Amino acid sequence: MAGDNPAYKARFGQFTQLLRQGQFPEQAFTNAMQTTLPVMETELRRYLKAGRLTPIELALKADISSPITLTTRPITPVENYFRLGDELLRIHRPDAAEVYFKQAQKLAPASPLPYEGLGLLAAERKTA
Repeated sequence: MAGDNPAYKARFGQFTQLLRQGQFPEQAFTNAMQTTLPVMETELRRYLKAGRLTPIELALKADISSPITLTTRPITPVENYFRLGDELLRIHRPDAAEVYFKQAQKLAPASPLPYEGLGLLAAERKTA
């Protein structure tokens, strides 16, 4: 995206378009860049070895100089299990996700999160 090869720079924008069209990441990347992964790895190693890393400059429409108040909170163990299961479900690992949803259910049977996770899992399995 920021390297010294103008052809790769020009093609990189196609990567996200191909992902949105449903191509798997490796396929979308190689199709967008019009090269194989081994060739790209060689190019990347050459670029890094040269030691001249090109910065990326971004124009922002918003004023980011003003401080923004952020709040944080610790998540509960049941939420942690749900989030881990949800991430696994999103990367197409339903069996691993189920383990976390069931652990959340054991930990906090009154929480709606494990049931939400198991519902998402059931819907995923029904469509697969």
